[in-house]
Amino acid sequence: MLGDCLLNAEPGAPTTVRFAEKSPLWIAIEVETVGCHGAYPHKSPSAIRIAAALIEDLAEIERMHVALPPAVSRALTQGAAEIDRIHLSGAAANMGRVTLNIGTWNGGSLVNMLPGRCTIEVDIRLPWGLHSRDVIATVEAIVARHPAARMRVLSSQEPAWSDPDHPMVRLIRRNAREVCGLEVRPIPSLAGTDARLWRQRRIAAFTYGTTATNVAMADEHTDIAEWMGVIKIQALSSLDYLMGDTRT
Repeated sequence: MLGDCLLNAEPGAPTTVRFAEKSPLWIAIEVETVGCHGAYPHKSPSAIRIAAALIEDLAEIERMHVALPPAVSRALTQGAAEIDRIHLSGAAANMGRVTLNIGTWNGGSLVNMLPGRCTIEVDIRLPWGLHSRDVIATVEAIVARHPAARMRVLSSQEPAWSDPDHPMVRLIRRNAREVCGLEVRPIPSLAGTDARLWRQRRIAAFTYGTTATNVAMADEHTDIAEWMGVIKIQALSSLDYLMGDTRT
């Protein structure tokens, strides 16, 4: 049995309700050469130096044109200040473009050996309005410039979004205003949440949670008083939605 709306409680901030998230595209690239002793670099290209050049070339994908859906573009524009307040300056700009992270780098065995193998794993985040196949094709073209390199896709997802003016969003905004005096902005999310699994089934999905402080860092925590307010807003919004309350 499937419902028609998901309200997810993963962290975010009580001043925002997340209606979308960027999708990860993970790619492994392996560079292989003959390799040799470090005193004889004329005998073989260095796999690590090729990988380093390839990483520089991969930065081109961050300049790919993105035609954001109008509703997403409006939400980003209207929520930009709050996005940067929560996630620090530059977050709003990154939401609307392709970003690149070199997550792992493995190569070489000894300081005096010229490496014959190097592997990198690439984490690319896709915004809405861009298909993974287009990014994969661009990466393939970049890798093809380096004959010693080959790539494989580890994981691929398509960016999806729900209507930022959905009734659930309006209920959360109303209840946050009435219960806690908060003005809530509908915005996308940089990181992934389980809400993506519902959107993949074309079910409207939204994330509303407490502030994520120091995520994946020392002293990760949340504020208890803030969390209690979030719980009240979640409960009231869920009840209102089930009762068919459309007041805003």
